Amino acid sequence: MAEDGKTTLSVKSPLIPDVAANLRKLWKWTAEKLRTIGKVLAANLHKLWNWTAEKLRAIRKVLDSVSYVFNVLMNVFLVLVALWLFVYLVKFCIDRILPPKEITLVPFEVNVTNLKLEPGSPPKMLSAKLQRLRRQSAAIPSGYGFLQIPGLTTVPKEAKHRQSEVVARVQDLDLKVKDVDVNKIVQAIQTLLAPPKTELQGEITELASSVEVHCELVANGRTIIAWDSSRTKKQGVSNDELVDGLIDDIMFQMIYDVPRDARLKGWLSSAQPETDDLPNWQALQSFNHGLRALEEYQQGLSHDALKEAMESLQRMQIIAPDYGLGLYFYGVALSEDREEAKAADVFEKIQRLQASDAVKSEARFQRAAALLRLYNPENANLAVTELQELIKDLEKKQGAASASSDRAYFTKLLAISHAQLAYTFGTMIVLFGDASKYSSVTPEIDAARSDFNAVPQDQWASDREKNDVSFRIDNAAGYSLFRYAQRGDAAEFVKRCDDAIKFLTKADQARPNHYEVLQNLGMIYDDEFFDPSGIHLDMAETLYERTQLFVPNDYYQYERLARIQWRRLKSAVVADQKLALAKKGKAYAAESMERRPQARESLWLAARFDAETWKHQADGKDRTALAMTIDGEIKAATEAGFRNTSLLLECAQFLLDAADVSGTPSSDQTQFREHAKAVLDGAEQELKKPIQHGADDPVFLTRLRKRFPQQ
Repeated sequence: MAEDGKTTLSVKSPLIPDVAANLRKLWKWTAEKLRTIGKVLAANLHKLWNWTAEKLRAIRKVLDSVSYVFNVLMNVFLVLVALWLFVYLVKFCIDRILPPKEITLVPFEVNVTNLKLEPGSPPKMLSAKLQRLRRQSAAIPSGYGFLQIPGLTTVPKEAKHRQSEVVARVQDLDLKVKDVDVNKIVQAIQTLLAPPKTELQGEITELASSVEVHCELVANGRTIIAWDSSRTKKQGVSNDELVDGLIDDIMFQMIYDVPRDARLKGWLSSAQPETDDLPNWQALQSFNHGLRALEEYQQGLSHDALKEAMESLQRMQIIAPDYGLGLYFYGVALSEDREEAKAADVFEKIQRLQASDAVKSEARFQRAAALLRLYNPENANLAVTELQELIKDLEKKQGAASASSDRAYFTKLLAISHAQLAYTFGTMIVLFGDASKYSSVTPEIDAARSDFNAVPQDQWASDREKNDVSFRIDNAAGYSLFRYAQRGDAAEFVKRCDDAIKFLTKADQARPNHYEVLQNLGMIYDDEFFDPSGIHLDMAETLYERTQLFVPNDYYQYERLARIQWRRLKSAVVADQKLALAKKGKAYAAESMERRPQARESLWLAARFDAETWKHQADGKDRTALAMTIDGEIKAATEAGFRNTSLLLECAQFLLDAADVSGTPSSDQTQFREHAKAVLDGAEQELKKPIQHGADDPVFLTRLRKRFPQQ
């Protein structure tokens, strides 16, 4: 117990020393673990450092390798640049001594307000035109695929020679459009080391009523030669067409001047002929465009291409009136478009010009063919005279020819001349109403076949050429035989028609789709005496419809189509069907008369179709007016001449029917009856001719005669 009266408990605990001991052990253990961790961490950090150092050394090695490759590439690049500069410098030195034959087409100056034209467009247009000429095949129209040109090769080869000269000049000219997208540094170096350039510089200026182009060929700042062209603004001609025409003018001026101007010959890479026989660049342009369009027409029978050819070649009469070859192809184009009178005049003019024997000879052949297609006796006689004189001249040239190729050419032309003469005599059977003309056909066909067989096989340029001559002979034989059958013995008519079809079928096989063969076959199939029942009318109609694709301006096919409708009309029984056929037939007759106003049978057919319409109209002013119109049509047809008695009698019947309509003024009645009498008189004269007529025509004529009061 304590002195202050409190009691103090004194305890000695055995736990206190143990805690202290444990704490010391824990500290030692912790320190030991920390030392162990430190050692491990230090070891790992050392390994990491070593690994990192090793990787860095590896990366450095890779970088050293890349640096090496980069250095190698840089060295190669620098060597190539140095080599390029060296080559360019050598080229520069060579170009200084021998300047390149190169013309650069640079952007034009464009001074226009209404034309949307970029400066770079004109040189690109010119380059494109030149490239087209370079690619030109120079495939001159040869006659095969054409409708009237003989398939001989001499004249086409002569034209091809002219075209080849043009192509050769363009191929020798080294022209390029100036680049504008070159890297600036390269462009600067090229400019620094560039040799003296020859540039075609141009300026297009729009004036109030025209557009003009001025081009200069410039070298070292000096103008070598200049070309100009101007075109008037026209209604319907677009601005693009105007500029295209101007560029075309410049191109043909360049091509024309190249072999003629000493200042330009240095830009040709090969020897060229001094000049051709074209008098000016306009003639070169028209001739080139005309032949290109004719070739397009030959291949596709596009009438638009034929019109383009005529427009181009027509200029030859003004700009090159003495150039026979150009006029020859102009005459061909006219003949293809059924402008026979104009074509004959052009072919005759060629005989007074300086032209080759081939051009003149074939022009004479073409003139005779064109004269015949005017279908009148006077011109048929002229065609016979032309062909007979041509044959005599060709026989002399054939005998005098020393070269086998010349002799073969004259023999071929003799063959088709004899065939054309036979065809002419066959046509004269109809024009003169004289079957004895056929006696002149057979000797010409025999002569044509003899000449054809005399040509050695190796002298035919191609199977097409040979077939072309063969087709003309068979076509003439078949056509002439049919015309003779129409005027000859009626008992032999069908047999002769069958023989004619065989000839014409053979001709069609030799040269398919020639319009003359198709029409000649159609004439036989639509003939009422060959086919009284009309079972071949559909075939005939199909043949004429095919010829429209080839010669859309030929009147005759439309006349025959109208005639087919008339034959169907005669056998029709339903009023609506009759009116429909009359309407269709009148349309065909109108197409025929539009192309040949004096087409005789078309005039009669048009009146007959209108008469059918009149027959189904009710009485009244319209019917009376139509009757007067038909009377005028019949009067015009009477003036053109008589032909088909059945058709004449039907028209006369209309006039008498119109005169008998109640209420018709007496003056009109008298006029109708007078015109009917004139038609019946003409029909009576036709019945006396030695040709086939309808079996009922004489009876029909007598019945109509009895309708006149005085009889």
